Amino acid sequence: MDILLLILSGLLMAFFLATWSGAKSYSEKGRLQGMEEATRDIVRGLSSHYKLQGRTIPERVAKAVEGINTVFQKRWKRRKGATDPYHTQLWLLGEAAGEACWLKGHAAGVRRKAPEKGRIRVDLSLNELCGSAGWHISAFNI
Repeated sequence: MDILLLILSGLLMAFFLATWSGAKSYSEKGRLQGMEEATRDIVRGLSSHYKLQGRTIPERVAKAVEGINTVFQKRWKRRKGATDPYHTQLWLLGEAAGEACWLKGHAAGVRRKAPEKGRIRVDLSLNELCGSAGWHISAFNI
């Protein structure tokens, strides 16, 4: 009777470990498929955005996308204390896309602030503007 109980408990433990391993593997595959799908959507949005404007994807963004595709082709095992290679490539993509957006916005801001052709621009602080309250009337009524 004791042997039968020992065998049944061993089989139950083996069944529990197999179930746990299968669930862990299923969860990991789902996590990776979700990251791949999200990355594809981000890349699709970036590329359509640039195509609408008639431009090409910036070089750093294209390299980051290639790096992500390379990492997703191989299945990596997660090690304790190590950085996930998938996350590293996603960080690089985010950094490259953020820098490209900032550069585009900065360039547009510089163009918007630039004076029109044939005109000059004068920037005055509030104190300079208040101090010039008297002379501007006579200077511009020439």
